[in-house]
Amino acid sequence: MLKRKQSGQAVLMLIMIMAAIGSITLSVVSRSTGGLRDQQTDTASTRAFQAAESGLEKALLDRTDAEFDQGDVSFTAEYLESLGGGFVSARQIAEGEAIEIGLPQVGKPSAIKFYWSSPAALMIKVYDYDTVNYQVSFSTADANPGGRTPSSQFSLPNDSGGGYMGNNFDYGTVVNLTAESTLIRVNVLYGASLVAVEPSGGNLLTDQQVKIRSVGSEDNTNIKKGLELTKELDMIPEIYDNVLYTKGSLSQ
Repeated sequence: MLKRKQSGQAVLMLIMIMAAIGSITLSVVSRSTGGLRDQQTDTASTRAFQAAESGLEKALLDRTDAEFDQGDVSFTAEYLESLGGGFVSARQIAEGEAIEIGLPQVGKPSAIKFYWSSPAALMIKVYDYDTVNYQVSFSTADANPGGRTPSSQFSLPNDSGGGYMGNNFDYGTVVNLTAESTLIRVNVLYGASLVAVEPSGGNLLTDQQVKIRSVGSEDNTNIKKGLELTKELDMIPEIYDNVLYTKGSLSQ
């Protein structure tokens, strides 16, 4: 009887050991399967993101919508130009940096209102061209000229700020244009600020600001990744302003 009881206990222990081994095996298999699934998802996400990047670069290069579909990866990119109306800078313009506004030969605005916020001030340069010579006129706007050290001696803003295209601005100033006005450069001084441009009585060039929306897809997993880029009109770097108006020179 004792031997039979011991034999039964041994069988029970063997069953328990086998059950434990089975549980461990199932756990390892489950973790391996889950890890493989996560790895596949990460890979698919990376491929979708890379496809979105490619779509953005393609649309930016061709300046038009772009599509691509090969195998299990695809992208669609939408190229959206401003329609000649006003715009708000895509980012805060840093102190010392500038934005540039191109004017059409026909249908240009009679004036432009600029919006910005504290603590910045603006220096606005309007380039006129009469088919023979260029002429540059300057205007300035600073809501706190006496608070600068030393005083900026800039003019006060000649208009109010307020809301424009979903943004609120502290200040506003209006610059009148002529039939010969072709280009405007606005330098931001004393601090960074968003800058908004509102034309009056006409239009700006249509490509002042471009927005590109690109979506990349990994078709096997139906994973999609999106990117959006807002880009201002290409312009001459700010350093050329300093060289031009100080009779300096550039050297490499």
